[in-house]
Amino acid sequence: YATDGNMVYAICGADYQEGSTVYHTHGERYNPDADSWETFGENLLPRRYANAEYVNGNIYVFNGNSATDTVEIINTSTGEVSHSETNPYPVVYGGSAVWNDKIYVFGGCNDDGCSNRLYEFNPADESWTQLEDMPESKQTNGQVVDGILYVFGGYNGDVSSSIHAYD
Repeated sequence: YATDGNMVYAICGADYQEGSTVYHTHGERYNPDADSWETFGENLLPRRYANAEYVNGNIYVFNGNSATDTVEIINTSTGEVSHSETNPYPVVYGGSAVWNDKIYVFGGCNDDGCSNRLYEFNPADESWTQLEDMPESKQTNGQVVDGILYVFGGYNGDVSSSIHAYD
């Protein structure tokens, strides 16, 4: 999920139907003023447990169980889908947050196990920068408040009650 402050965007995901998983390959957006949903952003990669963040008129979709390193960009005005530079470390159940038009991606798990990595993605030039690792490897999430990224809890075989803060 992501928001631009006016609409709420639900991206990818899946349903369990008749004994199998059916992946969504589109986005949907909810208009609270009209109390209505509409489909947009067709032909996305089939994935769930992905991250989606809004920056400057686009939604950036990355990670997820398809283990793809592709970052999809959905233009919220047109619904057009394009692709960005590759994600250096795709995971499932990772966290993401936006600050100053940059996306911070952290934690999650893949075939290597759970991660303590923290990356900054700059949509302006589609570059990735690996930052200092988190103290714990875990599935997690977080948000930025006043320039501080707070990473809450998480799971890596045991539940973590830790809160870590990054400036």
